[in-house]
Amino acid sequence: MKKLSKVSIVTLLLATGWWGFVASADNRNPLPPAALEACSDKGSGDICSFVNEKGDSINGSCSYQGNVDGKLYCVPIH
Repeated sequence: MKKLSKVSIVTLLLATGWWGFVASADNRNPLPPAALEACSDKGSGDICSFVNEKGDSINGSCSYQGNVDGKLYCVPIH
């Protein structure tokens, strides 16, 4: 009985921990609206730039970067 309880607890902890990781991965670094606007008239791979919330000018390229909405965003060049 004790062994079954330990297995159940470990399974529950792993399952909830994994789900938390997956959920947070979807919202890691949401891009600002300006990143969307910067590519509104561009194609995938085009050079773009926008000003972030801190007032910094960000240079990047237009990419879908796994976005489920199918819109291009200006993704910073690292």
